[in-house]
Amino acid sequence: MGAARPQARSRIIVPMGNEGIRIVSVEVDVGQSAMLLARGWSFDWNERAADLVGGASRLKAVLIDEEIQGLVEYEILQRDLYVFIHKLEIDPHNRGERKKYSGVAGLLLAYVARESFNSGCDGFVVLVAKTVLQQYYQARYGAKPLGGARLYFDTGASVRLIEEYLAGKEIRYV
Repeated sequence: MGAARPQARSRIIVPMGNEGIRIVSVEVDVGQSAMLLARGWSFDWNERAADLVGGASRLKAVLIDEEIQGLVEYEILQRDLYVFIHKLEIDPHNRGERKKYSGVAGLLLAYVARESFNSGCDGFVVLVAKTVLQQYYQARYGAKPLGGARLYFDTGASVRLIEEYLAGKEIRYV
């Protein structure tokens, strides 16, 4: 067994020679979704949550070397002045102690926070978190409880996410 890799808490660890990190709009078809599920992903990314409630969501992926590292589906609720995250998931190989890349979830959250500012929602973002992740989102990313499993990021928390994960980084957005 090899030596454990050092883990950075707040940075994306990118292997040498990487062409860069991209955040892109994606559509996940049935075949791609089946492949992700077979690799241990939890959500069926072919099914769009917003379609079920008559909304218009956006689906973004973090790509490193053209491989999906994480996905987020969100909807800008302009009338309510916040962005709602329907689903957020990172590749199973980016979870736990032996993760390949660290910070993918933070990068996705920061991206959505920036979208909230760009849409006139002052950085407000709401999500429903799995029970096991609620305390983690609060401690690591600055989320606040909203009631039940709902958490929210206010202006200050969103600014901190953007500063930590997006400021000064060479990330291409498509």
